[in-house]
Amino acid sequence: MLRLLGNQIQLLVLFFVWTIFSSFTGALTGLIAGWFFGETILGILAAIGIEGFKMWQIGAFLGFVGSFLRTLSFNNMREQTPAPNKTNEFGKRPKK
Repeated sequence: MLRLLGNQIQLLVLFFVWTIFSSFTGALTGLIAGWFFGETILGILAAIGIEGFKMWQIGAFLGFVGSFLRTLSFNNMREQTPAPNKTNEFGKRPKK
């Protein structure tokens, strides 16, 4: 019981650290993208009513959200992936 709880805590810490790392990576990517495309992206966001943000802040937000969604989709994909079938579409085992 205690070992299972320890594994769950380690997994939770791993997800937390990965999300923070992705936020920092997103902030750095947003900063670099802002050097080249900052006026264009911020102009598009201002046209739809989003103002007052810098590119690194937008990148950090997108990195955080992307990391969170990637974690959820990875867990769902792992649960839904069927076991590999050892026969081909005709029901025969492939030759080695």
